[in-house]
Amino acid sequence: GGVAKGGDVGDAALDRSFEVGEDGICGECGVKISSLGGARFCHMTRRHYCRKCHVNESFVVTERVLQQWDLRPYRVCRRAYEQLTRAYEEPGYSMERDLSTVAAARAGRALSAVRKARLRISMMREYLSACPNFPSSRCTPEERSAAVDIGRNHLVDDADTFSMRDLVECEGGEGGELVRFLEGIMTGWQAHIMHTCVVCRERGHYCEVCRGSERLFPFELDRVENCSECRAIFHARCLESCSVQCSRCERIRRVRRQEGGG
Repeated sequence: GGVAKGGDVGDAALDRSFEVGEDGICGECGVKISSLGGARFCHMTRRHYCRKCHVNESFVVTERVLQQWDLRPYRVCRRAYEQLTRAYEEPGYSMERDLSTVAAARAGRALSAVRKARLRISMMREYLSACPNFPSSRCTPEERSAAVDIGRNHLVDDADTFSMRDLVECEGGEGGELVRFLEGIMTGWQAHIMHTCVVCRERGHYCEVCRGSERLFPFELDRVENCSECRAIFHARCLESCSVQCSRCERIRRVRRQEGGG
């Protein structure tokens, strides 16, 4: 997570700096800290503190994550530590709005994997929320809602909102611990939809191009394409060979033109 009591911390050398402009005053309690040995630097507030107000606790610093994609823990004062830990799991950040260009570029591969996983699990939840057999045919609506509650529901509600915990757990080329968390849930959900439940399986789609007998599901993003307008589903390979972007939409437009002309 974001906590580190010891070991590696980012930019440890900065702890030894001392800004004369602060007049040697603790940034929290105001006590005089006139020597290097008595001052401790906080990487969140960029100020120095006495040893009572700064006990060398470490945590990921929000600004460094959002601006530089620097996920290392840094030494922070007590008040900053309290603020950072309290807000750690709050989904208050937008990938589009809050990540700098630099951070987005550095995190690109990891965030792409996370976005894909979030889209998939969101589509699966749509199936399960409407399924009379999930988690069982005898469950109440409340029990069904509880069964699709993953505890971090903002991850399913959209693909853009993050908590600082989510961003830290994205670390890694394939979306890290966060993708593994989502995949662990999706394994059981996908088995229910595609294999176990007759109702969900019947809600599968057929490719609009090849008209094959294989049922396709919108969350199979590695092999299908979804039309955002009519929600038709295609084999990705079939759509590549198609002269129009969506054959179903094209049929609908053709019928409307004929009806309008009539």
